[in-house]
Order: sequence, then structure tokens, then C-alpha cells
Amino acid sequence: LTSALALTFLAWGIRALRGAHLRRQLPGARGGAGAPGARLASALARNPNSKRLAKAAAPLSSAAVRLLLELDPVPHLVVDVRSREEVQSRPLPGGSGPAGRVVHLPEDALHSALALRPRQWPAELPQPPPRRADLLVFVSSCPRQTRRCAAYAASLGYGRACYLDAPLEELGAEAAGGAPAAEGGGCRFLNRDAVALLMGHTQGGKHPRAALLDLRRHDERAMFGAIEGSVHLPVDQLPKALQLGLREWERTYRFPKPGVEEGSVTILQCRTNKRARWAAQLCAEAGWRGVYVYRQGVYGWHLSEDVKQYASYDEGAPLPQPEAFDVEAVDEAQARKELVDLGLASLLPQ
Repeated sequence: LTSALALTFLAWGIRALRGAHLRRQLPGARGGAGAPGARLASALARNPNSKRLAKAAAPLSSAAVRLLLELDPVPHLVVDVRSREEVQSRPLPGGSGPAGRVVHLPEDALHSALALRPRQWPAELPQPPPRRADLLVFVSSCPRQTRRCAAYAASLGYGRACYLDAPLEELGAEAAGGAPAAEGGGCRFLNRDAVALLMGHTQGGKHPRAALLDLRRHDERAMFGAIEGSVHLPVDQLPKALQLGLREWERTYRFPKPGVEEGSVTILQCRTNKRARWAAQLCAEAGWRGVYVYRQGVYGWHLSEDVKQYASYDEGAPLPQPEAFDVEAVDEAQARKELVDLGLASLLPQ
């Protein structure tokens, strides 16, 4: 009996020490029980997957967050977790974004708002409670606080949790400079016929000379068709996917990670080009080489009846009817000229 009690106390002690160690390792988990973030850090430490969750959320640059707010490419919610006093004295730089896309939810209210039922979501907020599949971006003047809140959201099943990995003031700086998102910013575009030529969709075409990454949702690709030769990764998974190594990427998505080889070309496409433009920002920041955006998207493909033209719709909404179009032919001469002008002559089929 004495030995059993000793072993029980030993196990309890080891568990307590491990919990304390994990709390120190979690983002922002400093200070005593009354310190800001102590409640979330304690809740994370009790999770058996604490170490993994501490790294589960993906970082976003200030440019990526600003472009997310401007383009609205995916369902998302930017959550300002600063205290009420700080928000009043220092409003979010660059404005509050589109109505309802940015909310103020202090960290001390985050636990009840995200962990409990939707009715616990503060009624004064303009946005309904986020879904588990929505992209959540946490912002604050304290980097450790944003990582801690994002890790906590990930522990609750918000698989698209992200955090601002830059000083908060840079959000305003990004809004003040650079080309407007509506003009394409710094994106490099490819038109339809150039994409078709690179993918081997012309007479005598052989294997693809570029990687074509389809960023649409699973339901869009399944119901309305996909460009032959493309591979698939929904854009809301991209921030986290970019953190994966080569082997883990291929094991997860069943195709090699693009953009890593010298001289390679990766073309990003969606229904039009909004999601692809946001993805191009993420890929460029991750160091991908040769990233281009397919300007017309599948909406303007018109080279095959298998790839439908359809209106935008939200996931779970009634499917739109495919729109009629005339099948067109590739203007190979124009495609070759465009690729030469872009410095991609080496990829032209002989």
C-alpha cells in the first residue's frame, strides 16, 4: 500500500511538473495565475496535444492580413484581442476593414466566446460566431498574445487559426503604400492561352511545363470540373501548408511541393483570381520561385466543356446553374508572345 501511494504521488508530481513546463513553453505563457493569458495558457497545458497546438497556428504578415481584408477571398474573421482600454486609445491601424470582418474580443473573453455554444458569442459584435472551417486571424500589439490566442483557437478545433506575425502598426503602413489590391498589387499574371500552352493543352502538346495549383474548395472542383493537369489545395489551408517540409507536404497533399526548384513555374488559379492573388502573396513570402496568377480563372477557361463557368456561391448554399459558353481554341501565337515577353521563352515547347 505504501509503495502504491508513493507511486501515485510520484505520478501526480511528474504530471504537475510537466504542466508547469508546458505552460512556460506555450506562446505568451508568462506571469502568475492572475496575469493576462494565464487562463488560456492553463487550458492549453491541460490539453494532451499542447506541444503540437503551440505550433499549430500559422503566421501571417501584415501585407497578407491587409490583402485578406481588401480582397475578402475566403470566409474569415480578424480578431483584435487587445484590452478595451488599448483599443480605445490606439484604434486598429488602417481602419477596421469591411463591416463585420474585424471584431474586438479581449483575450479574457475569448475562452467563453470560442469554447462554449454560439449563444455565448457577444451579442454586440457585428459578426456571427465563426465556424470551425473559417479563417481566424488574431491581432494584437503583443506578438506572444496573438500566438497564444491562435494556439488556443486551434485547440478548440479551429483548423484555420492564424496570427499577425508583425508589429500591429505595419497594418496601417501596408494600407498606405503599394498598388491597390484591385489593380493586382505586385502579382504577375498569365492569361488563359499562355496557361494552356504551358500545361500542354495545344496541338502537339506534351507534358506540362509548369505546376497549376487549383485553390478552390472541394465542392467547386468536384461539381464544376477542373483544368486537366492541375493539382488541388484549398486556399484556406495554404497558410498552414506553407509551414510543412517537402516530405510532409507530399504525404499530406499527394503531390510535390511546388515553387522550391530553381527555374520552376507555379500558376495559381481559382474561379476568377481573388483567391489566387492572396495566395500569391503568401507564396512569395514563403520564398516560392516563379509564382504567377492565372488572370481569368476557370470562369474564363472556355477550352473544354468539362470545365464549367459558374457564379460565385458560399459553401453550403444552393449550387448555381452552369453558364453557357462557346468552346474556343487556343491562340498559340499570342501565348508564345506573352511567355517571351515575361522571360519564359525557355519553357516554350519546340
